[in-house]
Amino acid sequence: MKAPVVIILLICIIQLTATMKIPSGGYNVSYDKRSLMIDGDRVLLLSGSIHYPRSTPSMWPSIMKKTKDAGIDVVQVYVFWNRHEYVKGEYDFRDEADLLQFLQVAKDHDLFVHLRIGPYICGEWNFGGFPEWLRKVPGIAFRQYNEPFMKEMAKWMKYVVEIVDPYLARNGGPIILAQVENEYGNFEEKLPGGKKYIEWAFNYAKSLDIGVPWVMCQQGDIAGAINTCNQFFCNSWIAEHWGRWSNQPAFFTEDWPGWFQLYGEGKPVRPAQNVAFSITLFFAYGGSFANYYMWYGGTNFDRWVGGPFITTSYDYDAPIDEYGYPNEPKYTHSKMLHGILHDYEHVILSSFPKVTNCGTKCEYVLYQNSTSVITFINNFNEDVAITVNYNNSKYWLAQSSSTIVGNGYSLYNTAVFSKPAKTLSSYIEASNFEFSYWKEPLGMWGDIKTSQYPLELFDLTHDRTDYLSYITTVKGFSGKSKLQLDDTRDYVHVFVDNKYVGSQVGSEHHIDFDIELSQNNELQIVVMTMGMKNYGMEINATYSRGIRGNVYLSNKDITHQQWNHQVGLKGQQLRLYTKAANPLVQWTNGDYSNSFTWWRTSFSVVDLDKPYALDMAGMGKGFIWINGHGIGRYFNATADSGDACNKCDYANYNPYNECRIGCGGLSQRYYHVPSAWLNKNDNLLVIFEELGGDLNKVKLVQKQYWQ
Repeated sequence: MKAPVVIILLICIIQLTATMKIPSGGYNVSYDKRSLMIDGDRVLLLSGSIHYPRSTPSMWPSIMKKTKDAGIDVVQVYVFWNRHEYVKGEYDFRDEADLLQFLQVAKDHDLFVHLRIGPYICGEWNFGGFPEWLRKVPGIAFRQYNEPFMKEMAKWMKYVVEIVDPYLARNGGPIILAQVENEYGNFEEKLPGGKKYIEWAFNYAKSLDIGVPWVMCQQGDIAGAINTCNQFFCNSWIAEHWGRWSNQPAFFTEDWPGWFQLYGEGKPVRPAQNVAFSITLFFAYGGSFANYYMWYGGTNFDRWVGGPFITTSYDYDAPIDEYGYPNEPKYTHSKMLHGILHDYEHVILSSFPKVTNCGTKCEYVLYQNSTSVITFINNFNEDVAITVNYNNSKYWLAQSSSTIVGNGYSLYNTAVFSKPAKTLSSYIEASNFEFSYWKEPLGMWGDIKTSQYPLELFDLTHDRTDYLSYITTVKGFSGKSKLQLDDTRDYVHVFVDNKYVGSQVGSEHHIDFDIELSQNNELQIVVMTMGMKNYGMEINATYSRGIRGNVYLSNKDITHQQWNHQVGLKGQQLRLYTKAANPLVQWTNGDYSNSFTWWRTSFSVVDLDKPYALDMAGMGKGFIWINGHGIGRYFNATADSGDACNKCDYANYNPYNECRIGCGGLSQRYYHVPSAWLNKNDNLLVIFEELGGDLNKVKLVQKQYWQ
């Protein structure tokens, strides 16, 4: 029995690379209840989310090749409005924002594309993809039947459709699906005119006449738009979906193979067996399109991460890791499943599922045509393994698992790895550093905005810096005093007479600092963002940060007095993270562990073929640049996820209170440095440290992978 199984699996993998190719010339995309169709032929589609701004263009071909090799047919990708129109009316499609090059690389690898235009995308991306300037459009209300919002949304969508036109299916391009809005059904009843707005959004999208179907995920009330499911498991959703929309296929637009991570938490992981079970069940019960969100997660470079406090790493425990390497055993286990699904897709798509009970929480799902038969045997028992008799053969199923039987052979078991993946991934030290430093000036050093109360942060920073200083003079206080800040977000540093007092994570309630005063003092409160929110009712023109409540000193309200507002950092204004800025300040050699300090060093590397990372253990909190590129924020918060740490049962998987690793260490220690941003010699590393740390522990390491 064993030999035929191996033979069949090999056949599946051999056929895999020829399974799906983009037709030459223009082609037609349509659908019915059973599946999407390309030029009238049914297609079973496996998809993976890959976001172009979360990697470098030099990484795209390798990532796409690994994606295609794993049996993925479609790349699902958001369009990131704020990345492209950071300044109103100025469009940027260069470097990591080169959407058209990304589409071309997908096409070059025979990968179709599901283009999620949004414009709201969530995606753990800054402000959910909305540009910050949108807040200041007169009369605007986001994601509502609101003329100013709809005008800006329509303008952006029309622009996107025009530039991607060569990549639409009718022109021989890879785009076979598009998406407008994102999970709006979660908010439709909460927002004024929600139903009217979402109907307008679909009708406007349809008017763009792009020739491919429009998807609206988590949106079950719009005729003409394919409603889809986003969850860890979506098999039970299919019957409900078909009960409402008998003419639509069942699409799983987001199967989450992991989760995003917050600073202060352990890294979320999802067992490969659980992911495989989810994908298998979806196709078993009638699904025809399933997408891994994420297939490759990548890195939240610069200041683009949403939040607040989402890590710079967006690894997501995806089948391809942050550095572009296979994440084993998830990558290979998924690849084997994809091969079998593709090998039998002509059988699966030839009919609808025939379900038979095989015991307590056990079901067979059968598909058969004139030449082949495939059966999914599903054990829904979370705590009990079972043995099933089927067609005179016995099949053992672990708890929460499926076995796929094709033409009498056992092909795949979601709970059993076909062979152990012989891989090794590690960080190898590549360089030590000798730093020089420059102290960031405190107090007022540039243009100042004065008012009789603390002003809202984004009204002054326009999200072009994380930092806003609130500076005021306090008189008549002496000795130990308590500073209380009400509703102040996201992170706060306090200085008295340019001397560091302390730092805290902000709160919607209040935070307190013990400070020493002497009758007449300058109080400086530096409030900073840790990524604009990307999900929730706050994503609107009224979104605000900074000091949003009252300020008390020894129980006296000092809110309504003169406040001076200093935007950003002097070092940012001077662009100290660039080589050209080096002579603008006097750098000092040596060790200096203190808050609000700039550090710089030069270094060389030998190998530019593999990715690097910065080991930031020993530092506190701040920002990293290499050769002028923003690596991103770092924050050495200890991972403490309570009972979720080091407890992970694939059969009873609960992503919210288990399956966290790395607890007790740092939430994120290593920060991805793409090799494309490095030279062999004369590389510039600049760090702005907010809290103080041990520079001797900062190291450049190389991410190695062997298989």
